[in-house]
Amino acid sequence: SRDNPVTATFLSRRLLNKAGSAKETWHFDFDLAGSGLDYVVGDSFGIFAKNDLGLVDQIIALLGASHTVQVRGKTLREILIEDVSLSPAPDSLFELFSYLTGGAEREKARALAQGEDPDGDAATLDVMAVLQKFPKVRPHPEAFVEALEPLQPRLYSISSSHNATPGKLSLTVDCVRYTIHKRRRLGLASTFLAERINPGDEVR
Repeated sequence: SRDNPVTATFLSRRLLNKAGSAKETWHFDFDLAGSGLDYVVGDSFGIFAKNDLGLVDQIIALLGASHTVQVRGKTLREILIEDVSLSPAPDSLFELFSYLTGGAEREKARALAQGEDPDGDAATLDVMAVLQKFPKVRPHPEAFVEALEPLQPRLYSISSSHNATPGKLSLTVDCVRYTIHKRRRLGLASTFLAERINPGDEVR
């Protein structure tokens, strides 16, 4: 379950598009042996991806913190990579920011915490964009982490047949990459599968 995940072994990836294609679609294979998992038609496969290290280090730099500072028994970098969601920014983060600033900036943070959109950009605000939007607000790392949402699994339809390949599971995934305000954004799980794991790695 999402509260008690097991691990499966990542076996391989294969790009399905030809060079120059506008799409980036990948075939991924996993070994389920030893995981206790099985599946039937209609099931989905949930993956706990890890956040991109480059994004994490940019957030730590914007916080003005050390990546080795301890939060919940882990380093700040480990927490941001493995445990919390960095997109989209939750209301609790705006609420925290409203306590740490004043004047017009406080009112703007309060409005965002209440689901309003004072500048017309709320839909584009991930955690890093919030730090850039409020450059004078630098919360303590522990308070910052507590204001973020837990990282949730991404669910994918299974593209393999249990009967044809018992003990093995395949996914077909479109890789998500896009640009907002000249900043490159990455789909969490699709780029995790395409770039940030290697054959033989254990994946939750």
